[in-house]
Amino acid sequence: MSVLNSADVSKVVRMLPKEVRKTLLKGECVLAGGFIRDAIAGNEINDIDLFPLYTSPVSHNAESVAIQIAFPYEPEPSQHAFNVKGLKYPVQVIRIGRPENAQQVLDRFDFTMCRAAIWF
Repeated sequence: MSVLNSADVSKVVRMLPKEVRKTLLKGECVLAGGFIRDAIAGNEINDIDLFPLYTSPVSHNAESVAIQIAFPYEPEPSQHAFNVKGLKYPVQVIRIGRPENAQQVLDRFDFTMCRAAIWF
């Protein structure tokens, strides 16, 4: 597995809407997928995929992470995610079990186009 260099990570994090960046920097979720690839490559960005982490019994769940990002708007629930609209890019807060760390996110999700993740 290769590691993103600090310039790439910095570029990706700077491109995130402030609401998403704030939540990511709290260590409550993992940013993964095509946003990373497209931000680094300079391609058009479709959306942002976030995966909540469950690091303690009182950890935030997908809905609470989506609510933090969407405030004052309501996130829209779907079968496997909460969708947040109204930011620069649509955000999906995706439920895939109860991962406790970024490696578990990578192990549980099918990244057919981009197997990359950023977390703090």
